[in-house]
Amino acid sequence: MDKLDDSQLMNVASFAVCAADVHWEPHPIPGVKVAKLYVDMEQRQLSALAQLEAGVHYPLHRHAGVEEVFLLEGDLVVGQKKYEKGDYIRSAPGSTHNPHTEGGCLFFLRTSLDDEILSGS
Repeated sequence: MDKLDDSQLMNVASFAVCAADVHWEPHPIPGVKVAKLYVDMEQRQLSALAQLEAGVHYPLHRHAGVEEVFLLEGDLVVGQKKYEKGDYIRSAPGSTHNPHTEGGCLFFLRTSLDDEILSGS
């Protein structure tokens, strides 16, 4: 996929990524893959797809800004609530959680680039 540099992006009214151009990358947390769709360095925000294998526990982390998640497939457990396909989750700045998935999941994510990992579990 051809990447646009900052000067090109400033001249475009919209930006799109076609499904065939999505590039999955391994995340430092085992069992997690991320496909970055758009990174806004000025606003310090990331729009991405995330794929978690069954049984993955994401470490406790604190949100530097609003996090939005839209579940496309599978399940995601946040706190005592199990979310499934079609569910939307919004986490406020400063909030913490350590979500996990039982059967694996795929979701759209919009979050801060400055979230802080608080523990390894």
